[in-house]
Amino acid sequence: MKKFFRKFRIILNLYRVVPALSICFFSSSRKIIISDISRWMELEKVNTSVIYTFCLYIIERKEFRNLVIYRLRSSGYIASTIFRFLFPPMDTLFITCSNIGKGLYIQHGFATIISAKSIGENCYINQQVTIGYKGDKNPTIGNNVHICAGAIVIGDCHVGDNSIVGAGAVVVKDIPPNEVWGGVPAYCLKKL
Repeated sequence: MKKFFRKFRIILNLYRVVPALSICFFSSSRKIIISDISRWMELEKVNTSVIYTFCLYIIERKEFRNLVIYRLRSSGYIASTIFRFLFPPMDTLFITCSNIGKGLYIQHGFATIISAKSIGENCYINQQVTIGYKGDKNPTIGNNVHICAGAIVIGDCHVGDNSIVGAGAVVVKDIPPNEVWGGVPAYCLKKL
């Protein structure tokens, strides 16, 4: 029954979905948007087509909308503005990075600020995370990093590849690759 209602919901929203699909899949950002969808499908164990999942996510997941709008900015202001008009983003999720690698997954975007120098590939960010400035410097996040709920990563620090920043941790210095950090201020809890 749930599948039926999801398909029905897509049909009801075709007037918005078709233009959004056209914008995304004919833009220069289509490859990275498809990589993001594939990553979301993998993490959420979704076993449907990429197009169907894209339609479902832009209707149901505002976090995904914000990520698509971020990706479309490189294709031009008009594309991202039209998409934003069709599918309004989440008001409490802010993404202002110069470079984000493919496969970024934002589980819950509530009260989340993502403002890093760069974020690597296949990163996972939970809700109420702050990645931001201290003075005029902001952090660099490596590949395959998981930043848990309520964590704060600020200043000119580097989070190494395959690391985990625990819930509520406050990171103000570099984290080497393959480590789990937590606490206030954050310290190494274990090596992976």
